[in-house]
Amino acid sequence: MTLKSNCTDGVLVFTNSLHYGGGQTYIIELLKLLLQRNVISQPVLVMSEAGGPMRSHLTNLGILTEPMILPSFTELAELESWVRLLIGRIESHRPRKIILNTLGMWPVALAAIAIGETPVWSIHESFSVDEFVKLTIPNSLLHHNVVTLISEALHRSRLIFEARSTADIVLGHSWESHPHLTIAGYYISDISRVLADPHVTQWPENSRILSVGTMEPRKNQLAAISLIRRLENLNYNPYLTLVGARLDQSYTKAVINDIETLGLDDRVEIVEVTHDLDPWYQSSQFYLSTSDVESMPITVLLAMAHGLICIVPELFGLGELIEDGITGFLYERRNWESAISSIQRAFKLNHSERIQMIIEARKKVAIYMDVDRITSIFQ
Repeated sequence: MTLKSNCTDGVLVFTNSLHYGGGQTYIIELLKLLLQRNVISQPVLVMSEAGGPMRSHLTNLGILTEPMILPSFTELAELESWVRLLIGRIESHRPRKIILNTLGMWPVALAAIAIGETPVWSIHESFSVDEFVKLTIPNSLLHHNVVTLISEALHRSRLIFEARSTADIVLGHSWESHPHLTIAGYYISDISRVLADPHVTQWPENSRILSVGTMEPRKNQLAAISLIRRLENLNYNPYLTLVGARLDQSYTKAVINDIETLGLDDRVEIVEVTHDLDPWYQSSQFYLSTSDVESMPITVLLAMAHGLICIVPELFGLGELIEDGITGFLYERRNWESAISSIQRAFKLNHSERIQMIIEARKKVAIYMDVDRITSIFQ
C-alpha cells in the first residue's frame, strides 16, 4: 500500500518534534486512542518541525509525516509572511480537524484561525505567555505584539491542559472562564496496562531510586547525584538509576563527570534514552524528580502506576498529583534539605504503609486516565 501525503477531510496535526519526550508521547498516544475509538479516521498527517525516532510509531499506525519549518523572525512582516505560508499549507490539505501540540505551535494557530478554523491545541509548557515569548523571540521590540497575538490565539482555540496549575500559569486565573478549555489529564496505553496488573505491589523491595527524563539542566540530574552523596553521609545506601542520557550532549557529560568526581560509580547508573522503560520501573522501589519545571510528567504517572514511592518537588501539576504522605512525598522546589527529609520519610515506610500508599497513588493516576473525558473533546 502506498501512503500519500494528503489529509483531505482528515486530521492535520502540528507538533514541534518526534524525539522521545512527554509531549511527543502524548500526541502519539492521543492519536492512537482517537483512531481506536473511531473518534477520528484516516487520513491523518503529522507535520513536525523536527524529526526523530518516534516517527516509526506513527508509521506503524498508518499515520503520515511531513517536515515543517518554523524559522525565527525579527520583524512582524516576516511573521505575517510565515502565517500566509502556513495558511496555504493548511488549505492545500483541506483537513476536517486541526490539532496542535505544544505552545510553540502558536503561528499555526494564527493561520488556522485566520481561515475560520478552530484548532484543538494541547499545551504542556509551564510558562506564562510572557515568559515563553522572552525565551523564544530574540527581538524584545516585538515582545508585546507577539504576547498579544498568542493570547488572542489561545482565547479562540479549543485548549487541552493536563493540569489546572499549568492552565493557570499559561492563561492566568482567566482560564476558568475560557469558553473552550478542558483539563483532560492523559491517556497513555502503557499506564493503562500497568494499572490493570494486580501484581504490581508484589515486586521486590529494595533501596533503588529511579529518575527518568532527558538529561538537561531543567531536569537537574546533577542535584539527584548530590542527594545520593548526602544520603551516603547519613548512612543510607541507595542506588540511583538515571534514564535519559544522550551521550553526545554536554549536560550528560557533566553528569557523568560529577559521578566520577564524587566516587559514585558503584551507586549511580546512567542509561541512554529508551522507549522501553518497564525494566527500570520494575526493578526500583522509589522515584525521584529534581526538576525545575514540570507540568504533569508521564514519567511520574508511570512510576505511581508501577508502584514506586514518588518523591517530587511541589511545583505545577506535581502538586495536584502527589498528596504529601498519601500518594507520595513532596518537597520544596530546590530546597535540598526538604528533599532529603522527604526521601528519609519514604525510606522509613513499613511494608503495609508502602502498600497503602501505592494503592492510593494508583487510584489517583486512574483519575487522569479518563478516556471519555479525553475523547469527548474531539467529538
